[in-house]
Amino acid sequence: MHNNKNNLLLRAALIYIAATALIIIGVQPIFIGLVAERMNLDLSQQGWILSSEMTGTLLGSLLLPLLGRRFGGRGLYLAGALAALLLNVLSAMLDSLATLVLCRLACGVATGLLYAGAISGLGRLPGQDRSYGLSL
Repeated sequence: MHNNKNNLLLRAALIYIAATALIIIGVQPIFIGLVAERMNLDLSQQGWILSSEMTGTLLGSLLLPLLGRRFGGRGLYLAGALAALLLNVLSAMLDSLATLVLCRLACGVATGLLYAGAISGLGRLPGQDRSYGLSL
């Protein structure tokens, strides 16, 4: 019973991490609208912010195997979550387009690490298809 409860908690935590790591895709139009209004950005500049974050997410996902071997699991995920939190807060305070683009790129890397790690973890648990469906 104890092991089953641990697996259930692990599954719930991984689903939560995967879902929240990708939530930015759903709220990006709102986020970019607020940023564009605050910083008077044109459409091209808004695209740079969005594409830098998506590029970072891709890079973070691709870097997971390398960083996972080097730094281990739990510490890496905790560092990724802390980095994503701090970079999201920092994004709200930036006034320069260049620094905002770099900040969103770094935030995307942290998000990609978290998402890829959570999906990888879910893939190692029994009932992967249901877990992935729940995370979506």
